[in-house]
Amino acid sequence: MTTYYGLPEFERQLRYVCSRGGTGGVKPYTKRHPEWHCKLPNKRTGCECVLLVKQYPGVTTVLGNYRDEHNHPLGNANLPFIQIPKETREYIAGLLRLKTSPDHIVSALYTTGIVSAPPTPPRSVDRDLDDQFFIQLRDIRRIQKEIEAESVQLYPDDGVSTLRWVENLRAKGHLLGFKSKSDPPPPGSGVPPDVFLLMIQTGWQQRMFEKHGSALVCVDATHNTTMYENLNLTTLIVRDRWAHGT
Repeated sequence: MTTYYGLPEFERQLRYVCSRGGTGGVKPYTKRHPEWHCKLPNKRTGCECVLLVKQYPGVTTVLGNYRDEHNHPLGNANLPFIQIPKETREYIAGLLRLKTSPDHIVSALYTTGIVSAPPTPPRSVDRDLDDQFFIQLRDIRRIQKEIEAESVQLYPDDGVSTLRWVENLRAKGHLLGFKSKSDPPPPGSGVPPDVFLLMIQTGWQQRMFEKHGSALVCVDATHNTTMYENLNLTTLIVRDRWAHGT
């Protein structure tokens, strides 16, 4: 290895760490149920394996320093903690878009059997059979949520996405009322000025409310059930002639 003395500040530095070492410090998260235990232990072990790469001006040689000291087992014992390969994720996403149930996908990955078109998994997926063995239902659900978010989140910024949803609902006639936190409240409504309010009622829901709402109206209210703190979700339910909620 060649050593260069008196070099100026490097132009570029890349630092690669072991995925089980973790980055970003400890998150301020308090478990709601600390008595619950995961099937797999915590992935983060504080592994100090690191590869440091630097580029200096006027030097064609890329300098690197590698510390290969892992504090956890490697090979098959480490498979449950590695990331799902890209090819496998794409294969799972394709099955989910074909409306294949997550339970069926997990079973297919374990047995590497036929699920649906394509009749057999791609070869790139076959090479990852060891990884597939550790894929759980929650991994499939996570990919499913990402696919659902493509049609739910209309813009990366939640505020802009909400406004676009409001316009879509208004165009379809499903918007009963909307007030952003910056909009003034309707006169005489008693709504606080800084309240966000979104009321949705489809045409079918409106007809059912007009038809059955005179007999009984049920109100179901929830609080802090989403990622947004202090957000209330209220649902109005009426019963049809068969006493089913509508």
